[in-house]
Amino acid sequence: MKWLLVPAIPILGLLLVYLSVRAIRGMRTRTFIGANRSVVPRFEAVPCDFIHALADDGRVHPVLDLIELDPDGNGDAHFLVSGGADQPNGLFRWRDGRVQDVTSKYGLEGPVDQAVYGLLSADIDGDGRAEVLMAMRDTVLVYRQETPGGRYAATQLDFVIPRNQVPVSLSAADTRRTGMLDLYVSTYIAPELNRTAIYNDPEIRGENVYLVNLGKGQFEDRTSVSGINVRQNTFQTLWVDLNGNGLPDLVLALNTDRPRMFANQGDGTFVERRLPGGYGFWMGVAAADTSRSGRPDLYFSNVGSSIPAFLVKGDTREDQTIDLSLRHMRNDGDYRFTEIGDTLGSNNKKFGWGVAMEDFVGSGDPQIVVTENYTHYPFNLQAIFPSKGSFLVKGKDGGYCDTSRYSGVSNPKFGYRALAIDLRGDGRKDLVIANLGGPVRVFLNLAEPKSA
Repeated sequence: MKWLLVPAIPILGLLLVYLSVRAIRGMRTRTFIGANRSVVPRFEAVPCDFIHALADDGRVHPVLDLIELDPDGNGDAHFLVSGGADQPNGLFRWRDGRVQDVTSKYGLEGPVDQAVYGLLSADIDGDGRAEVLMAMRDTVLVYRQETPGGRYAATQLDFVIPRNQVPVSLSAADTRRTGMLDLYVSTYIAPELNRTAIYNDPEIRGENVYLVNLGKGQFEDRTSVSGINVRQNTFQTLWVDLNGNGLPDLVLALNTDRPRMFANQGDGTFVERRLPGGYGFWMGVAAADTSRSGRPDLYFSNVGSSIPAFLVKGDTREDQTIDLSLRHMRNDGDYRFTEIGDTLGSNNKKFGWGVAMEDFVGSGDPQIVVTENYTHYPFNLQAIFPSKGSFLVKGKDGGYCDTSRYSGVSNPKFGYRALAIDLRGDGRKDLVIANLGGPVRVFLNLAEPKSA
């Protein structure tokens, strides 16, 4: 039986290292909380009756979305989570001391024969009421209300989806100062054609679409002349004014490429500006003024240290640097950014997906929420040591610490999206986390209410 001990030795060694690191981190966290208790939020978990259906047969991508909307037009916040394989969406609100399912009331179930990948709430036709857009395998549907509080009716967004691509996320902004919202549709290679760790193969790249709003719900594809004709699988895009000129710029979290940013010229064209970070599996992006400069900083999620670098090199060239770290980038003005996460401790090293940044306690410093885990990838350390997500809090010395256990927002599931939302209408932002193949987690903010 001695031969049985041979494979056990490295396993035991790895376990001891893991436990030692965990103990050290626990001591650091307790020390941090002791010195910064007033800025560390606390939450209470409450049930939500929605479990996402994740298909393991390769017919759908492991992608979902989570958004806030107000179907009644009275400021009552709801959240909509997209359904998985052969599963309707779920729409929820807080009422009578619990999370209530009101999906059927408004007709936002979506097509149950397809997984819904991307969601967007935006007034794209200028009638004063936000539409709900749903991106799925072969179309983008637009759900409209005739009256506030009424049921939504669906029409198809009129544009051509690039060949072999699947729309996976949507973003909207008034990019030309016309008073109308333009759309950016991010795409991914179709599931049956998808391969792992491909950076330079033109046959496996997504092809995003920039749609200019012509008014009355009509759009024109101006991708080819815009300067943002990005051809790379894209998980998420963000419109944010990075230089304070009143024009939203475009930031992209690209899967198997570099983080990319495009400066808005105001006429429907864009010029790329360089961001820190190399080639990686960039999955989520968020913006907030974390450095108190008056300018939005950026945070990108990535695979982190969960996967050995040699497994994700793919077909990168010698001049293309592989970057597995999550990235926290300070905005220095004039489209110049500096990586600060390594110094401040905000670059969590786990498999990060969704990112949200919000000041949950009114401290003036937004906290950083990173949803984590991916247990289906080979040689992924999180299959052995699953993460519970990261809730990064900025201390008085400017450094960050993960307080997820203390704050009560531990989420050991396959976290994909995080949403800060005032569910109870009391001025406190609560937290909702949507999990692939798992339950939605709702966390109520226990800070003192800002308003009744």
